[in-house]
Amino acid sequence: MPIEIRGPAAGADALSGSFAKTLSALESERRGRWIPVVATLAAVFLAWGIWALVSGVDLLVVSEEARIESRDRAVRLDAPVSGWVTELLVRVGEEVAAGDPLVVLEHEIERLSQREEATRIEPLRGQEESLDRQLAATGARRSAALRASEASLAALDARIAQARSQLDQARAETRRARRLLAEGVASPVDLELTVVRLEVAEAGVTALERERVREEWEARSEQQALAAEIADLEVRLESIRGSRQAGEVAVERLRHEVSRRVLRSPVAGRVGSLALPSPGVRLEEGDRVATLVPTGGLRIEASFSAAEAVGRVAPGQPARMLVDGLPWIHFGTVPARVERVASDPSDGGGRVAVELALEPGPGQAGRLSHGMTGEVRVVVERARPATLLLRAVGKRLDDGS
Repeated sequence: MPIEIRGPAAGADALSGSFAKTLSALESERRGRWIPVVATLAAVFLAWGIWALVSGVDLLVVSEEARIESRDRAVRLDAPVSGWVTELLVRVGEEVAAGDPLVVLEHEIERLSQREEATRIEPLRGQEESLDRQLAATGARRSAALRASEASLAALDARIAQARSQLDQARAETRRARRLLAEGVASPVDLELTVVRLEVAEAGVTALERERVREEWEARSEQQALAAEIADLEVRLESIRGSRQAGEVAVERLRHEVSRRVLRSPVAGRVGSLALPSPGVRLEEGDRVATLVPTGGLRIEASFSAAEAVGRVAPGQPARMLVDGLPWIHFGTVPARVERVASDPSDGGGRVAVELALEPGPGQAGRLSHGMTGEVRVVVERARPATLLLRAVGKRLDDGS
C-alpha cells in the first residue's frame, strides 16, 4: 500500500475548505431565521391595508360644555312675602307633587285674626237667617191681608149693588104712589109708606158706601204698615248682610295671607335645590326658596366650537356622553342623538349650541338627573382609514406649499 505523505500546503487547503463550509452553513441558518419575521411583517401590512381600505372609523366632534337638563325648564320658587321660616318640609332630591307644601312661614297672627273674624261673623249668619224668615212671614201676611181686603171689598161692592137696586125700586114705587095719589086712586098713607121705604133704601146704600170707604182705608193702612215693616226688615237685613259679607271678605283675605305663607310646589317633579339650610331663617319677599325640576324626559344641552361644529353637526347624528361623576369603566357612556342645532353661533361666533335627546341603556336612566355635566362626542362622519390618510397627506402638502 502506498503511503500518502501530506505537506503543509495540503493541510492548509483542507482547513480552508472546512471553514468555507461552516460560513455557508451559518449564512443559510441566518437566512432561515428571517423568513418568519418577514412573513409576519408582510401579513401585518396586508391586514392593515385591508382594514384601511375596507373598514371605517368614526370622526368625532367633542363638546366644550355639556349639561343634562329637564325637557321642561326648571321652575324657581320665590318667597311671595317676608317672614321667618318655621317649617322646612322637603329635602333636595325629594319627589313632590303639584301643590305639595315645601316651606312654611310664620303666620300665627294672620291665623288668629282669621279665627277672630270667623267668630265675629258667625252670629251675623243667625241674625240674617232670622230676618230672612221674618221678611218672608211679613211678606206672606201682607199678601194674605191684601187678598182678604180685596175679597171683603168685593163682597161690599156686591151688597152696594144690591142696595142700589133696591133703592131704584123704592124710587120707582114712590113715583108711582104719588101718581096714584094725584089720580085719587091711592091714599096719603100709601105714599108715606113708600117714602119711608125709599129713605130706608137710601140710608142702606149710604151706610154700605161708608163701610166700603172705611174698609178700603183700613186695608190701605194695613198694607202701608206692612210695607213699612218689610222695608225696615230689608234695611236691617242688608246691614247685617253687608257686615257678614265684609267679615267673609276679611276671613278670605286672611286665609289667602295664610296660604301665601305656605309655599307649595307649582309643578310635579323633584326638588333640585333649596336655599334654606334649616328653619329659623328669615326670608324677604322675592328671595329664592327652591328650584323645582318638572317630571319628564331629560335632554342634553351642549356647546361646541363653531370651527368644529358648523356644517358638520346636524340633527339625527348619533352621539355619546361621558357623565362627570359616573366612571365610564363601570357606567359606560350614555347614547344620545342630535335633535336641534342653533342656526347662529353664540358667544360672538365662538360656540354653537346643540340640543340632544338622551337614549340611555338599561341601568343608566335611573342614574341620570337634571344638572349633571359631562362631555358629548358626536359622530359627524364615518370614513375609511385610507381616506383619512390621504386627507392628512393632502393637507400636509397644501400646508407645505
